[in-house]
Amino acid sequence: MRGALIRMYQQGYRAAKGADRLSAGSGTGVIETQVDEDFNGWEGETVVKLLNGQIWQQTEYHYEYHYAYMPKVLVYAAGAGYKMKVDGVSKAIGVQRLR
Repeated sequence: MRGALIRMYQQGYRAAKGADRLSAGSGTGVIETQVDEDFNGWEGETVVKLLNGQIWQQTEYHYEYHYAYMPKVLVYAAGAGYKMKVDGVSKAIGVQRLR
């Protein structure tokens, strides 16, 4: 999955400028950062705080337990929303930014 995301990036996604921020208005930004502290998987409405200070909430139902300490994360535009791919988790999950 990570390879597919990197290929998507190379085919038209551009790196976010500054401190891991999504490109304003264009919806083409990719965030590559880490979870701030523990990640326990997806439970349906999981809230994830990232090292860059952003907070995202799960919008797509998926349950999968996976414990990791500060795993790497990719957040990217997908259709009208965003997806988050956490290292070690089987699939990217729909999310919305809370802060």
